[in-house]
Amino acid sequence: MRDYVDLTSLPYEDHKFDYILCNHVLEHIPQEQLALSELKRVLKKNGIAFINVPIDNSLEETLEDPAINTDILRLKYYGQCDHVRKYGRDYQKHLEAAGFSVKCVTAQELFSYEDIYTYGLLPDDQIYCARA
Repeated sequence: MRDYVDLTSLPYEDHKFDYILCNHVLEHIPQEQLALSELKRVLKKNGIAFINVPIDNSLEETLEDPAINTDILRLKYYGQCDHVRKYGRDYQKHLEAAGFSVKCVTAQELFSYEDIYTYGLLPDDQIYCARA
């Protein structure tokens, strides 16, 4: 069994999964739209991908700048040295650009408190439910 996979090149057949949980991953992936297209490819036609990222609600638009390319600059602008962007309130548009139909709900609307703890969420975390 694999310990990890490359989200931009998933080793799975098309339409394999009923559900995908992608929690705090996309902010680390330089090729965001490629990763999203791979998630869409492996999701069954009636499946749901729960795709969660940290969102800075003070930003109208996602901050992503190729000049922010060192650990020090990433920490300063994105909040972590391993992030390649800081998502703003436009996050849903990123999912829609990949062809997903999107509904945003809170974690407590979807999961039990036990599951919220297991998945490392907060009850009021926004969860983006993306359908292919």
